[in-house]
Amino acid sequence: MNKASRPTLLRRWRWLRTSLLASFFYGAIAPVAIAADLETIKRRGYLIVGVQTELAPLSWQDAQGQWQGFEVDLARSLAAEILGNPASIRFQGLRSRDRIPALLDDRVDILIAQMTVTDSRRRVVQFSQPYYRDRIGLLSLRGTLALQRVAVLQGSSAIPLLRWQAPEFQLVGVENYAAAQAALQQGQVEAIAADRLILQQWQRQDPRYQLLPQQWGDFPLAIALPQGLQYRSLQIAVDRVLQKWKADDKLRDMKNDWGL
Repeated sequence: MNKASRPTLLRRWRWLRTSLLASFFYGAIAPVAIAADLETIKRRGYLIVGVQTELAPLSWQDAQGQWQGFEVDLARSLAAEILGNPASIRFQGLRSRDRIPALLDDRVDILIAQMTVTDSRRRVVQFSQPYYRDRIGLLSLRGTLALQRVAVLQGSSAIPLLRWQAPEFQLVGVENYAAAQAALQQGQVEAIAADRLILQQWQRQDPRYQLLPQQWGDFPLAIALPQGLQYRSLQIAVDRVLQKWKADDKLRDMKNDWGL
């Protein structure tokens, strides 16, 4: 190999490496999930569940560091059904963008973390049957008369829906819900688009907010599990539990307990 060809080969290698990394993160190449199967979980004695942080009424930690919320109750009840003890569980707090990587990187066994079922996510994870159905809503400050700029989480499934059904809005991407609320308070946007169950909780907590009547879509929330035949028994067990809860109204009662 002559010296002149080395820079060209190096550039090609860097391009290939960048392309592979981009494909990995954007789903063109699905990484292999290696999370624990059901028998491993039973031998280990506890379930590791990924949940969202600071997302009332779904999941958050109170002043004593204890996990609270509707999805936290779901997780504890699931541990009670599978392992016989609601305390046989460890929670892993995650940001929205870290949920699927945590599952694929073997940091959690399952996700109960406001996971909306979408076709793109089905390519890399397995979903249970839904435990809740939600719609996209709008939250603004009281007295707001006109809407133009709307904050929405980056990568949210609400983005293509709003672009299609509400093209009059200028969508402003934000990293998290705290950034969305800050943008609203500072006048950078006139409204926030998000799941209505989250916006309803914000409205209850802060009288300055108003939930607007506009609604879009029908988004099922479900438990995300790793793909693969080795996880089939875990998938079956989770779906059987959810079906049982629906039949005996336990799921409905849990929703009512959290005002959903």
